[in-house]
Amino acid sequence: MWRQAYIEDPTNEHIAHGYADSLVEYGNLEELTAFVLESPLSNSNKTYFLLRANKNQEVIDLATKALFEQPNGAGNRYEDRAFVRINRAIAFKRLGDHDKMIADLDILDQDSETLTTSIKAGIAALRGDKVAMFLALNECLHKTIGTA
Repeated sequence: MWRQAYIEDPTNEHIAHGYADSLVEYGNLEELTAFVLESPLSNSNKTYFLLRANKNQEVIDLATKALFEQPNGAGNRYEDRAFVRINRAIAFKRLGDHDKMIADLDILDQDSETLTTSIKAGIAALRGDKVAMFLALNECLHKTIGTA
């Protein structure tokens, strides 16, 4: 279904996202990698799906390009850039480059006033700070259900 929809409308990011999800669901990770790199997905979604395919070096390469070659370009909202940086930090962690992971997290922490709670949760999780992670997740949950 998603493949056909994408063939009919290859510029639609929502359809591209659904197609990528279906490739993950069915374990077509090589096809996912090729698709993601050419798709209309945002950089944050591209890096997310590349992580799902365990393509860590590709995540680092794409994230680095997105963060440093196009700082004011389209699709570079603060939150998108933050998720790209978190996804790159995850890839660094998977590859054992702890120093680069920490450097990315430190950059995110420098802008602590504009961090969303979901980004704070991601940073805390990568730092191994379970208390801060659960506090941020709890805050996200309460905002989602309207009790905060």
